[in-house]
Amino acid sequence: AMFGLQAIESLAMGTPIICAQGPDAGEWIGNSQGGLLMRSGDSFDLQRKLRSILEDPEELKLMGRRAVKFAREHYDRNTRSQKLVHVFETVLRKRNR
Repeated sequence: AMFGLQAIESLAMGTPIICAQGPDAGEWIGNSQGGLLMRSGDSFDLQRKLRSILEDPEELKLMGRRAVKFAREHYDRNTRSQKLVHVFETVLRKRNR
């Protein structure tokens, strides 16, 4: 999804994200700890989340660092290439049995 790419790019740039709860967002936020989840369609919850990160600049910086670390570990070009090679090697091994 396009939004997924935008979220990953934001994480890679060290920009914490606020996402509506959902399966993909839960992975980015939960695993990266690089942002916050909000209830979908709840503008008051969005306001609370925005206020919480704006009032805690240290946590905002930490979220940014965690976001970059997560993006590099999971979405770096070399990491993705290595995972793809691993998939091909696994399929070839199974095929050659």
